[in-house]
Formats: sequence, structure tokens, C-alpha cells
Amino acid sequence: MLAAFRENLIEEIKTRVDIIDLISEYVPLKRRGQNYVGLCPFHTEKTPSFTVSPSKQLFYCFGCGVGGDAFTFLMKREGLNFSEALTRLAERVGINLEEGEGAGIFKLRREKERLYQIGALAARFYHLILLRHPTAAQAREYLQRRRVSLEAVRKFELGYAPDSPRALVDYLKRHGFHPREIALAGLAASRAPEGSFDRFRRRLMFPVKDPAGKVIGFGGRALDNSEPKYLNTPETPLFRKGHHLYGLHLAVAGIRRRGKAVVVEGYLDAISAWQHGVDNVVATLGTALTIEQARALKRYTEEVIIAYDADAAGRAAALRVLGVLADMGLRVRVLLLPEGKDPDEFLQRQGGQAFQKLVEEAPPWLVYIIEQVAQSYNLADPSECVKAIQKIIPYLAKIEDAVERDNYVRILSRRTGQLETAIYEELHKFRARQMGRPRRLILDGDIRDSQGTAVTTFQGPEVYLLCAYLASEEWADRIEASLGPAFWSLPQAGIIASAAKELREEYPGLEGEDFQDKLSKKLPPDALPLLARVALKEGQEPLEPKALEQAIKSIQLKKWEDEMQACRRSLSLAEAAGREDEVKALQTRILDLARNIKNLKAGRGET
Repeated sequence: MLAAFRENLIEEIKTRVDIIDLISEYVPLKRRGQNYVGLCPFHTEKTPSFTVSPSKQLFYCFGCGVGGDAFTFLMKREGLNFSEALTRLAERVGINLEEGEGAGIFKLRREKERLYQIGALAARFYHLILLRHPTAAQAREYLQRRRVSLEAVRKFELGYAPDSPRALVDYLKRHGFHPREIALAGLAASRAPEGSFDRFRRRLMFPVKDPAGKVIGFGGRALDNSEPKYLNTPETPLFRKGHHLYGLHLAVAGIRRRGKAVVVEGYLDAISAWQHGVDNVVATLGTALTIEQARALKRYTEEVIIAYDADAAGRAAALRVLGVLADMGLRVRVLLLPEGKDPDEFLQRQGGQAFQKLVEEAPPWLVYIIEQVAQSYNLADPSECVKAIQKIIPYLAKIEDAVERDNYVRILSRRTGQLETAIYEELHKFRARQMGRPRRLILDGDIRDSQGTAVTTFQGPEVYLLCAYLASEEWADRIEASLGPAFWSLPQAGIIASAAKELREEYPGLEGEDFQDKLSKKLPPDALPLLARVALKEGQEPLEPKALEQAIKSIQLKKWEDEMQACRRSLSLAEAAGREDEVKALQTRILDLARNIKNLKAGRGET
């Protein structure tokens, strides 16, 4: 049943449900400022720590850490699965899901069908202009320079958006569509006094299609110095950028036949692959590959090859997505292009067979990570070698198959020159820490739910930093400048920060409740409790520059203290083995760390 519930229907139900009315049926709530509070229904408490926000339509318990939206509340309180909760809430707001012919469903189905029609007409409009109109001469010349064939132009239905304020709007109006519908499709905007105008102008247009081949959105590339270089359709009832893959409708058959999918970054990389007979290639629409895109791939294959650009940015992007794919249970490999090349350049010069050879020779994802990390550290320096191994251990811990894990341990041992037993020791320590530590920062006392099970709460400087990260782009930049983008120890915090950064790039200047709303829609369910915690913290405890600096120092202090502990463990092993050079290097590093920690505590920072 759930498969029939389209995303816009779920959003419609969310919009209609009043979370205060819903929760008040289970918990007496009292107004406190902008929010409501009450005794938590998920754990025993005497002082209210359960908070509900009517403006954000979120709840969070500051005692036990349970949080989320109306669906989350009903599922946890009544022990329902998502489909059951959806049915209950739909009945509550007057949408009849069982009959499927309620006014709400009919309206949504009709709306989506109209949007599909608009997308098809717009793609045809842009395509014909590219093929025939003099104004598209620059676009045709660009495609010729990029060696995109006429056959590929027709196959991918490439187009051109002319330099006219209302060319597409007027065309669609002549076909019976209202400006409101055109705007809903993401193809028009409006402002006084001009009214509706085309969103895309002077751009080479790439229609994005769903697996059935229906147009759901567009990507437009500027052919001059206009910014942004690539402009995508905003979120619509049909299109969410992180949920779709460019070229999937043409690649499904090839993916199934070859038993694998190749993922590239750019539109032209995917088109070039198709031109050269590589028919199982998709592109990620200019974003880091998301969980939703990984799920889409898993519907068609169990193996994915990442083929990103062979430069620093491409390697960094590959490292970010490998864990996402591996966590989905996919077999993942990384295609190794010559330095500085992208897939399109390689295909143009070497051809499809050479590219297929690289696909077959692509190393497993963890071998790639081992090599990339090893190249980033001076393995001759014992402390650097320890850092490299510790960087790889979390990835190694993801491998459940014992034989596969043994192979990777041997590879890591040969690459670093360290004993396999030492690597296993670090792996066991890491797993012991993971098993013994809930996925949180600080647990306030021994808080338990109604079944007596310990529950998670989100506290501490990292959560404060996440509040600041979401409150201000300037503060987000300050945090990353001090600690780097990947310092988050709490997995959900890293997911939320990454989604926020992507959202700010997609919607410059977006803030407030609109920002929070779009952010919540980009997150997986297990990140919603932390988002609720952070959202409900705003307005209760002020975010101040001095407190921000203190939180940054706290995280940096813990980072150095953890490194010192690791160095001391390595020092004991090195002393026992009589490795004098390693002992001296570790002793030096321990002294440096001790000095840094002392200076940071004294307020002087690193020396």
C-alpha cells in the first residue's frame, strides 16, 4: 500500500495535521513561550522536558532524546509502522486512502499529470529551438566542440532556452496551462509588475527524466559567464535533486544486462558514455550521491562503479559517497582515470573499449580508500602511520564478511608496514567503543524508556555547534574553518550539516522556517530526532560568539586528547617491540600534544 502513496500526498497529510492537537490527545500540554511542554510519554519523569513546536511541527524530549514529526510520534506511541501511521493520519485529516478516489488524492493525481504534460511540452519546445532556431547557434557550436552527436542530442532530448523573458511561459499558456501550474513545475517565476517569466534563459537544457522516461525537471548550463554555471529546477511535486539520476531511463536496460551501474558526475560524462557504447552510466545531477540515489540504484543492481573526475575535487567527492553506497549493501568499486581527466575526456581520446577495461579493472572501494589515505600521510613517521590506520579503521569495521575483512587487513598491513595483529587490535578497540557507546554525545544520568531500555539524548558542545551551523552560514563557515567539514563524531550531525550546506548552495539566502522545512525533507528518518532537538533549542538558549568559540575549543581539546591516548597505546607497543625510532617519534608527538592541550586550556591556542 505504501508504494502507492506518492511523496506529495505524504507532504499534503503532514501539512494538514496539527501536531499540537495530535499530541494533546496523549499528553497534557501547556504553552511556554512559542512552544508547548508536558511530561514525556516515552520515559518516566517528574519535571516536563517534552517540548512541541507548533511552528516547526516537531517534538523533542530533552530528557530521553526522542523526537521527530507527527508520523514519528504516532509510530512510537502506538507501535505502528509507517503505512499504518499514514493511514491513521490520513483518516484524521479527511483523506480516504482505502478508496483511493478522495478529493485530495484525485487533486494530487490530476496535478501531477498536468505537471508531466508541462515537462514534456517544455522539453519539446527547448529541443526544437536547439535544432532549428538561429538563437541557438552558440549552443549548437558548443555541442559540436564537445563532440555531442545529433543522435545523442535527439536521444537525450537536449534543448536550448532562448534569451526571451516569456517565450516558454507564453508557449505553455497557448497550450492551456495557467502561470501557477508553470511555476509549480519549476519553469517560471514571477515578480511585480512583470508577472510570470521564464526561469531558464540563455542556457543549454538537459531534461531530467524518471525511470519511465517522463520529464520531471531540467538542468540548464550557462554558455557565457552567467552564474550559476548550472541552474536546476527547484523542488517541485515531481522533482527533488538528490532523489534522481540523470540518464537512468536510458541506462536501466544496460545496468540489468551488465549487472552493474557506473556513476559519473556530469551530464556530458553520461552522454559521452552512451555515445561510445557504454550504456549503463548515470550522473548525479551535480550533487554528492545521496542515500535516495543509492536506493534507486539498488533497485536495478548490486554493484556500482564510481567514475568521478581524476582531480582533487573528484577524489574528495568519491570518498564522500563510498560509505553511502557500502552502507546500502552494494558492492562498490572506483574507476581509476588518468590524473586530471574526466570520463568525457577519456572516452573522447581512448574510446568506449578502453573505458570498459577501466571499469573491469576498478579496485574495490576499500582498496581505493586505503591508497588515498596512505598517500595523504607520511607512513615512515610512526605517528602519521597511526593516524592513517585510524582513519581507515571505521571503514574496515563496516565489512561483515570475515574472509573479505581478512583480505583488506592484509592489504592495509602491506601498505603501511604494520603487523596484521596490530591492525586487528585497533579494529577490536574501535568496535568495543562502538558497542559500548550509544550514538550520542552525553547521556544525562541513567534515563530509560517505559520498557526499561536506555535511550539516547543529544547534549554537549557538538550539538551547540550544530545549532550555530544551522542558524548562520557565517557561523557554519567559522566552524568548518576551525575544525574542518568532517569533524562531527555524531553521525546524524554530519548528515544534517552536509544537507544544510548543500541546501544553502542550492538556495542562497534561504533561512528561517523555510530553511528548516526544506532541510527536514532532505534528511533520513534517523536524523530527524537530532534536527528536532536543535530546532527546539533555538530561542531558548542564545547563540553567542563567545560560547561558539568555547564549543570549538572543547571539540579541539577532545580531538587532541583522543590522539594522545592513541599515541600512548602505540608507544607501549613500540617500547615492547624495541622499535627505538618509533618510540622517539611518539614521545615527541605526545609532548607536542601535551603542550597544545595545556595552551588551549590556558586560552593561548595551538603553538
